Amino acid sequence: MTKLDNYIEQKLHEDFEYGKNDCMTFTNGAVEAVTGINHLKKIRKWNSAAQAKKVLKHEKHKEFIDIFDSRFRQHNNLNKLKDGDIALVNNPSDTTFSKYSATIYYKGKLIGVSSSGMITFPVESGEYFFNIRSLRIRG
Repeated sequence: MTKLDNYIEQKLHEDFEYGKNDCMTFTNGAVEAVTGINHLKKIRKWNSAAQAKKVLKHEKHKEFIDIFDSRFRQHNNLNKLKDGDIALVNNPSDTTFSKYSATIYYKGKLIGVSSSGMITFPVESGEYFFNIRSLRIRG
């Protein structure tokens, strides 16, 4: 099993919690499992959707997509996706701070976390894709 396999296995049974197991922390953990880089290390913590919005503003990002676009290069060739790459999908929940939810590509599908647990999406439902191995900045 890879580090990513182990990480996902661990997260399968964790409850959703802002700042600990939400879409942002989940994808960051997956990226760290693959690349060894924790992209949230220097980011302020949050424990609600409202605080997450404040962190977004504090980091000078207007939209959720900007967080990823500032760190990773986008790609749209679905045939080149590798396990751990990030995809943003339209958020299925109307109680969150963003119209997108961050997921990761894993074994042919997109997976993420929500208040109802681990969720999966077909790859084609991704709006934006990011290659986690092609960094714009580190850490």
